[in-house]
Amino acid sequence: MKKARVSLLIMMILMTLSLIGCGTNQGESPSSDMVSASQEDVHIFKIAHIGPESNIWTKVMVKFNEELVEQSDGRLSLELYPNAVLGNEPDLMLQMNTGSLDMAFITAAELTNRSSSFNAWFLPFLLEDTHTAKIMTETDEAKAILDSLSEDEGVHALGYTFIETRHILMRDSLVNDVDELRGKKIRVTPSPVIISWWESLGVAPTPIPLPDVYSALQTGVIDGIDIGPIGVMTSNLYESGKSLTKLNHMMFTGVSFVSEKIWNNLSNEDQKLIQAAFNVAKEYNFELSEELERESFAEFEVQNGKIGQIEDLQLIYEKAEEFNNKYSESDEKIKAFIEKAKEIRPN
Repeated sequence: MKKARVSLLIMMILMTLSLIGCGTNQGESPSSDMVSASQEDVHIFKIAHIGPESNIWTKVMVKFNEELVEQSDGRLSLELYPNAVLGNEPDLMLQMNTGSLDMAFITAAELTNRSSSFNAWFLPFLLEDTHTAKIMTETDEAKAILDSLSEDEGVHALGYTFIETRHILMRDSLVNDVDELRGKKIRVTPSPVIISWWESLGVAPTPIPLPDVYSALQTGVIDGIDIGPIGVMTSNLYESGKSLTKLNHMMFTGVSFVSEKIWNNLSNEDQKLIQAAFNVAKEYNFELSEELERESFAEFEVQNGKIGQIEDLQLIYEKAEEFNNKYSESDEKIKAFIEKAKEIRPN
């Protein structure tokens, strides 16, 4: 009897082990190798910029993400961090350098502090409009500016991005003559070349941080802003600045970067997917900028804003030519950039 019970127990154990083995063979529980391989194929990249959620770059990043998700069948995607929630631009550059941030859109103004060659983008009256700026970004001369960044920055450039054409927004009256700007406190982007240009016109350039511009204009800390129509409307600056004088004196650009540490760890396939998705977003960027500029000028007038322009710009053109020549003498890349810009500029 005892032997029978032992035999029965052994038989039951063998049957249980057999069932467990069958279950595994039927694939009811995936192997750890399969799980880890699947997880490694998926990447969610953090991407940031300092502009508000309403900024054109946020819209471009959304387009970038849509293309990346579509082209990678959902394996690759972006997680957006606008509004400087991850810090200012020097912070973003440092985070990409260490690999703690995957991607960012950085203004060329910040990049002038890292390579003097980026001053080329802020030389006054060099590029006439968005279309010309787009052509310029695709030239060898513009790509050489990108290559001027030190390897120590630890970033890989996907290409240029664009915000808008710059004009002058004033609290009160339109600017009818450039001499009317003498002594006026004009908020500018904190870049040496931009500050130097306005100083040459007798203006008091005031590099106030972007989040403080609204209150500075409202309270009269500044008299006006070097800005474009999109920025005026998306930042609600039309509430205090009632006069927008068209100048088209500058194309405000930036660069899309990937952390080099992140980029170098990606497969060639994924690198190509990211670049292809960005290229689509870049085309969208320029088209959207032209569209939003037209809409923003119209909306500014709806909000009782006045739009005008300086009739005689000959004097300011001559000063710009002299100013640009000085920068041309200081940097071979800037010299080549200026010559190419003159070549593609409409007559």
